[in-house]
Amino acid sequence: MVHSYKRKSTRGSWNLRQMELAIQSVRNGEQSVREASATFGVPKSTLDRHKNKKVLVPGCLGRHQLTLDADFVAALVSIH
Repeated sequence: MVHSYKRKSTRGSWNLRQMELAIQSVRNGEQSVREASATFGVPKSTLDRHKNKKVLVPGCLGRHQLTLDADFVAALVSIH
């Protein structure tokens, strides 16, 4: 059994608010995708996907979506 797991990648370590600000900056024409990526600290390819609305759920790392909504999950957690 693993007791001290160390994450091997930095995937998904960006902040969702920073991504929103970067998308606004690119859509308003204030910065290019590359400049916004460097300014806000988000990956360029991820920013490009979010800008072109190819992401179903912002902040989701995979193609699979959650089946249960957040309220139902919170109710299940509060039971135990």
